[in-house]
Amino acid sequence: MTYSLKSILNKYIPKNRNIVVGVSGGPDSVYLLLQCLGHTNNIIVAHVNHGTRNGGSDKDAIFTEKLAKKLSLPFELKKIAKKNGGNSEEFFRNRRYEFFEKIRKKYKAAWILTAHHQNDNIETVLFNLTKGSFLDGISGMEIADPKRHLLRPLLFTPKKEILDHLKKNRIPFMRDTTNKSTVYARNRIRHRVIPQLKTINDGLEQTMSNSIQNYRELRDYLNQTTNTWLEQNSRENTINLTDFLKLHPVIQKSVLFRLYENYYGEGKKLNQKHLEQIMGVLSGGATGRKKEFGKDLFICIEKRSKIALLVLNKRKCHKISK
Repeated sequence: MTYSLKSILNKYIPKNRNIVVGVSGGPDSVYLLLQCLGHTNNIIVAHVNHGTRNGGSDKDAIFTEKLAKKLSLPFELKKIAKKNGGNSEEFFRNRRYEFFEKIRKKYKAAWILTAHHQNDNIETVLFNLTKGSFLDGISGMEIADPKRHLLRPLLFTPKKEILDHLKKNRIPFMRDTTNKSTVYARNRIRHRVIPQLKTINDGLEQTMSNSIQNYRELRDYLNQTTNTWLEQNSRENTINLTDFLKLHPVIQKSVLFRLYENYYGEGKKLNQKHLEQIMGVLSGGATGRKKEFGKDLFICIEKRSKIALLVLNKRKCHKISK
């Protein structure tokens, strides 16, 4: 099932509540902002200046502030110092969402809206699929993420529809030249991989969008089955290994993924290769064996009262006989 932008706004945004719209000045966020104005005037425009592109990001900030002023909307700006070393994309993303959440609390807003669209979702799934993600990674982004107060109303809107609307109505926007650079993996997917796939299937966007929805439904069913099993069989991060090994392999992986996610808050760093390695350790059943489970935990096999147990432990694993 696909959802129109209007139906998403009507479903999630009360007309008497504030919303924060993240606006970069690019075509997607400008389109989102203007479409939201047709639904509510209780909008706060939030912009992050990354201080990059030799002054290009400063121009984006000036453009976005002028746009907010023209529309008589509150404008909030945050400039982030460039980070040396490490994953700069992840760094800027984390700082950006921290700022958005701060503004949401300041204005007691219901949601933070971002301009992720259908093509972004497809690129995300292809990127995660390439890296070996579990089912969560290939199920795409959610329209609504209540825990983080995030709403993505454009998730079923194609990029072409956005650009066609802006061109038809002669609506100005800023262009980020780094989007054309194939230095970034996401851009290589956008400019090289997807065009090749479209030679096989010209309707790739809609086909992929339908597939993502199918993956999401499978994931939701799997999560429901997994959660029910964990509620009945998990006690203080301890599971009977014999009962665990009786499960279908996909349920076993889902149980491990859920344990990881419950502890760390998200599971995107637990990929298929790591899951297979853990499964190899557990299937042997030998007590005293262990495998790293993220940065803080070990997943261990211990023996208690002659029963082999799968245990999540912050310490080194050891045999226990009682």
